[in-house]
Amino acid sequence: VTVRTPGGLTIRALAPSRVSERRALCLRPENIALGAAAQGRDNRFLGTVEEAVFTTGTLRYRVRLPGSDGLVTVRVPSLPGIELLAPGSSVEIGWDAAMAVTIAED
Repeated sequence: VTVRTPGGLTIRALAPSRVSERRALCLRPENIALGAAAQGRDNRFLGTVEEAVFTTGTLRYRVRLPGSDGLVTVRVPSLPGIELLAPGSSVEIGWDAAMAVTIAED
């Protein structure tokens, strides 16, 4: 299914057989690719890093997409030599449609 957000983003995702007007997008943070890894994904967007946190074994980013009030949380493995993106940095994020599910909002 293709979902258009109030801010104008077009997102491809899986949906149940019954589709309603208002949908919420559910996507696990570890299923979102960051930077060059976002290339070739069904959904790709350029955003701005609002927060970057080094946690045990992962880096957690909160990314603002254009036209969006909310933030997208992205988790990537903390590998040796990985460079932490600073808040304010532009970054491309992406995910495959099969990784996102829409559910009805009540």
